[in-house]
Amino acid sequence: MLVVLDLTKLRVQEKTVLKKLGRWMTIAEAAKWTSIMEGKDTFASVSGAARDNATIFNVGENDHRLITYIDYKTQIIIVADLLTQAEYDKWNEGK
Repeated sequence: MLVVLDLTKLRVQEKTVLKKLGRWMTIAEAAKWTSIMEGKDTFASVSGAARDNATIFNVGENDHRLITYIDYKTQIIIVADLLTQAEYDKWNEGK
């Protein structure tokens, strides 16, 4: 899959979290998912969010949430944001 990401727009800039994001990207780029269920085979913690049809990945020992939008047909993942758990809770309440 093609991962589209603009690091300058991410709120989290901690090196350890960004390193884990890099590992996630390596795995995601090699994936050929056709559904969220196939994503769950790779990342057990992936979930769908009612808000904006986003797909959420846990990054950084479950203390950060990666907000993505996946087009399975074109095999493109757009990374919208990387949030702390507290920021994610607020984002998720805004649905």
